[in-house]
Amino acid sequence: MKVNLKASPEVIMILPLAIMGDLIGILLLLFGLDDCGITDMAITPILTVWIMIKRKDPMVVKKVLFRLLGYGTLELVPYLGGIFPGYSLIVIQTILDNQKSEQETSELIEAE
Repeated sequence: MKVNLKASPEVIMILPLAIMGDLIGILLLLFGLDDCGITDMAITPILTVWIMIKRKDPMVVKKVLFRLLGYGTLELVPYLGGIFPGYSLIVIQTILDNQKSEQETSELIEAE
């Protein structure tokens, strides 16, 4: 599967936020520490609001919310959340789903 993230505002603003949240967990874990859910409390609401704003296709929203619940649950487990790059995966998969749905929509419009 070819992954092609096109430059967009969400790639520039949201993806670095998610990567930063995952990197903070990894860096703390290297020193034997855990953030005790502090980064989770800061990043999860931002990602949830972003997902609600980006919703265009109802099926995409369902997929993303299930991802957020699944990966978010793993992020809340101490030390496992530091190892697992859940926020980055949520954002990348959401962006790819949105780009795919936009591409399909534009192809349908062009076909008419």
